[in-house]
Amino acid sequence: MNLIRRLLMLAIWSLCLFNLFHPLQAPLQNLLYIATGILLVLHGWMVLMFSKVLQLDIRAKLDIFIFGSIAATALRDKVLQKQSQAK
Repeated sequence: MNLIRRLLMLAIWSLCLFNLFHPLQAPLQNLLYIATGILLVLHGWMVLMFSKVLQLDIRAKLDIFIFGSIAATALRDKVLQKQSQAK
């Protein structure tokens, strides 16, 4: 299920980036510009917030930037599992 979510997110990023280099028709073009802006801002904000709390390497930051809450949920589960094992 997680793989399907990641593939869908990659498809959304691909469509948004494709629209930047080869603009689509007018209504869809504007919608994808807005979606690209929202993706950049929200996913960038997520990377900044997680970097303040956790020590993340560049791969983890890139993973959160590309996949957003999908990667953040997996990271949260991994951190919670480590904490429960430490107790």
